[in-house]
Amino acid sequence: MKILRRLELGKLFKFDEVVFGQPETQTELESIFRFRFDSYSARGYINSDRFPDGLERDEYDVSGKCKYFYASLPNGKIIGTIRLIIDNVLPTELCYSFDEPTEMSQIPKENRGELGRLVIIPPDKDKKVFLPRNLVMLFLLDLLVDYGMENGIKG
Repeated sequence: MKILRRLELGKLFKFDEVVFGQPETQTELESIFRFRFDSYSARGYINSDRFPDGLERDEYDVSGKCKYFYASLPNGKIIGTIRLIIDNVLPTELCYSFDEPTEMSQIPKENRGELGRLVIIPPDKDKKVFLPRNLVMLFLLDLLVDYGMENGIKG
C-alpha cells in the first residue's frame, strides 16, 4: 500500500492507527475486490453466483479506468474502500437522463470522474468502543480530493 494518510487513535482501541492509501500490487487490488464482494454478498446487495472467484469487479475495474483508495488496520485488514472512475462517459450518464448543471457542463469530459463502491465496515462494530464510519469516509474523500486536484479532475 502506498500510504497517503495515517489516523492515530487513542488507547481505547486495540489498534493504534488506521492507514489510508492506494494499492500498489495486484494482490492489494484483489483484496479490495474481495472486501467489496464480502460486504455486498453478506448484505444481499449482489448475487454472489455472478462472482465465482469471490472478487466483486465490473467493466470499469477490468478496463483499468479506476483509481482506488482504501483504509486498513496495521494487521492489513481492510475497513474501507472507494473508487474513482475516469472515463469520457461516466456510469451515471449511461444510466440516467438528467439536465446537467451549467457549472458541470463547462468542465471537459476528460476532467470529470465518478465516485463509487464506497464501502466502510467498522473494525469493532460489536464492541462498546468503535471507529465511526464517517471518520473513515472523510479520510477516503480527502484522498480523492487531493488526487483530483493533482490530476485535473474538476467535477
